[in-house]
Amino acid sequence: MPNARRLSSGCSRFSRTLGSKVSMSETWIETRLGEVADTLLGKTLPKGSGKDVDGFPYLRNVNVQWHRITSTGLNTMSFNEAEQDKYRLCAGDILLCEGGEVGRLALVRDDLDGIYFQNALHRVRLRADAPASPDFIALGLENVVRRGHLDTLVTKTTIAHLNQAKLRSLAITLPPLSTQERIVEVIVAVDDQITALDAEAEALHVVLRRLRTGLVNDQGAPAVRADEAFEITMGRQRAPKYATGPYMTPYLRSANVGYGTLDLTDVLEMNFDPKEREVFGLVPGDVLVSEGSASQSAVGMPAMWRGELPEPICFQKTLMRYRAVEGVSVPAFVNHWCLWAYESGTFLDISGGTNIKHITAMRAVQMPVRLPDVADQERIAAELDAMSEVVSGTRAEAHRLRSVRAGLLAGLLDRTIEIEFAELEV
Repeated sequence: MPNARRLSSGCSRFSRTLGSKVSMSETWIETRLGEVADTLLGKTLPKGSGKDVDGFPYLRNVNVQWHRITSTGLNTMSFNEAEQDKYRLCAGDILLCEGGEVGRLALVRDDLDGIYFQNALHRVRLRADAPASPDFIALGLENVVRRGHLDTLVTKTTIAHLNQAKLRSLAITLPPLSTQERIVEVIVAVDDQITALDAEAEALHVVLRRLRTGLVNDQGAPAVRADEAFEITMGRQRAPKYATGPYMTPYLRSANVGYGTLDLTDVLEMNFDPKEREVFGLVPGDVLVSEGSASQSAVGMPAMWRGELPEPICFQKTLMRYRAVEGVSVPAFVNHWCLWAYESGTFLDISGGTNIKHITAMRAVQMPVRLPDVADQERIAAELDAMSEVVSGTRAEAHRLRSVRAGLLAGLLDRTIEIEFAELEV
């Protein structure tokens, strides 16, 4: 079973192999998590804990991501002898977030055997006689969280959190160990495909960025000011007087603009009269650039508007609109130039401010642009668009496979998908 994740823990209770109880009945067991595992919240942080104090490194909520644990730059705190025994982790333990993204979890592997954890995390430790494997329990808990079944157990006051009693009350269904191992193997095989696609997309994106730098910032092309190459307009200031009126209009703000993408799930409205709509209205091909007030990483973040929502739609002052000038520039080239200026840090370099960085219109219009003629811009943009589509297609395939994985896991655990069929498909 080469694709299956296995544990070779230093903790003696996991020294057995998963196959040692294959002879058990083929009946699936209905039980509660607390019947097969012990749970514990980590140590409460004492005053003075941090990166530069004497003590032992420990894991926090932020270190536990879905099925992976980051261990760089860990904080430290003191653990006495009794606490060391109590809060020491072993390979095969499952760490589950108590707050934040409640239920996010990862399995402790051999490389973190012996490390400690704080009270933002639950530890789930299978008992020695539990008819279950840690890998399978981790997948079962993930399925509970992903399908929203944990929501009814989460205490929601000011901050959502999950207490020990409710965690132990979780209903779980356990197939025979041999079936558990087969289910884990199927899901791991899909995970391997997703990981490969993610790596391929990242490698292609690196190539795309290098290609964009060479083509968009070609030192052989003539240099002009940005306001000669593009029409650059700052959005309209948000103000209470625009909150109501006869011309309520959807508008985009920096929160809607990501790295080459637009998030249109939360589009606000304010009043733009007909003349303002002409000035601040968007047309397909416009590129919106974040002036950066949200965070330093957002400085210059661009995305092209492709007419995703019905017109009219406008934009706020936290964004600048870059629009092609007829006969001088083409929209696709403008888009790639803005992406290059963000990726290279050029937008950040010309930003002002101390604690909060942002791009001013005065600095933006003075930026130098290497501007080839329109025919070359179209050729460059076509080449970069083609490469961008390959990257996007690879990412879309990884996203699709994640959705397939979620349905496959749910189906295997509720027995609407036969394990034999899943093994054939994977």
